[in-house]
Amino acid sequence: MSKVLCIGSVTKDIFFPTRQGIVSDTPEDLLSQRKISFELGAKYHIENMCETLGGCPVNVACGLVKLGISASCYAPVGSDSTAEWAQKVLMYMGVDVGLFKIIPNVLSDLSAIVVDEKTGDRVIFSSHTASEKFDIDKNYIKDAEWIFIGDLSGKWESNLETIVAAAEE
Repeated sequence: MSKVLCIGSVTKDIFFPTRQGIVSDTPEDLLSQRKISFELGAKYHIENMCETLGGCPVNVACGLVKLGISASCYAPVGSDSTAEWAQKVLMYMGVDVGLFKIIPNVLSDLSAIVVDEKTGDRVIFSSHTASEKFDIDKNYIKDAEWIFIGDLSGKWESNLETIVAAAEE
């Protein structure tokens, strides 16, 4: 087993940088004081779309491996090509993906990120289909030397209880 087990979501992040959005201040809206808007029904050309792997556990695992510390990811993925892509990327980075949990009949987590190039601010549209159905099995984590807990979705409370119980054994 790796020195550090990173638990949580793995996400395919697709970035759409643009200068075409209109940023406006809305101080009267206490929950959303700045907005970016686009013409309804319009089609915008994106020059430099970027796809990358994301999710806190993935980022931490990759960083640890770069520092020479072995790391593995215990994360839910769908039964789709995105999961295969994520596994290949992480294996290339040196992260153990043996504990990827494939959730049948769902899509892997995905985020579409609109980045305003003028301000650097972003808006994230995310789908956590696989993470919402993640049930952590304490047998997979009971032997972990160190555990990093990233973004848990769905049944996060019961999953956190499972992690704590496994760590206390």
